Amino acid sequence: MVALSRHLLITAMAACASDWVATLDQILALDFDTVVPGHGPLLRKAEIRIFRDKFERMISRIRTLINSGTSRDDITSDLDISDLNWPLAPDRIQAIYDELTQ
Repeated sequence: MVALSRHLLITAMAACASDWVATLDQILALDFDTVVPGHGPLLRKAEIRIFRDKFERMISRIRTLINSGTSRDDITSDLDISDLNWPLAPDRIQAIYDELTQ
């Protein structure tokens, strides 16, 4: 991570879904206005907060399904994130499932 003026440049070689909320909390604690992501448009701090909150809700829902016995094969069909307006590829959901069940 490199901070330039009031702009924040974030780079990551790999990500761990279970650590993302805490990582985003640490990022949000920094003083910055704009984030330069690895791809996509520039983001404001408020947009990072929205992303963090959506991500936390999604992880929480996946954990709830895991705790209720949902299988890896059923996780993508049982997970409802339609209210988040955030489509996520089934393989990403299964990867998060794998990480949370290890």
